[in-house]
Amino acid sequence: MRNKISEMETEWRDLLTKTVREASSLGHLRADLDAAQFVWELNGIYLGHHAAQRFLKSPDADQRAQTAFEALLKRAAPVPRKKRSKLTNR
Repeated sequence: MRNKISEMETEWRDLLTKTVREASSLGHLRADLDAAQFVWELNGIYLGHHAAQRFLKSPDADQRAQTAFEALLKRAAPVPRKKRSKLTNR
C-alpha cells in the first residue's frame, strides 16, 4: 500500500512540475522559476491547510492558505517588460 501511495504522489508532483515548467515557458510564470521548489511550496500550502482545517478546525485556514498561495504566485510572476516609447521604436 505504501509503495502505491508513494508512486501516486510522485506522479502527481511530476505532473505539477511539468505544468509549472510549461507555464514558465509560455510566459505565465518567471522563466527562471525553480519548478520543483514551486511545487514543494504549493504542496506545503495544501498540507498546512488540510491540517489546519480538518484537524485543528481553524476558522482562518482558508484565508491563510489563500494568502500563502497569492504570495507564492507573486514571487513566481514574470517580471513585466518595460514598454518602449514611440521615440525608441525608430
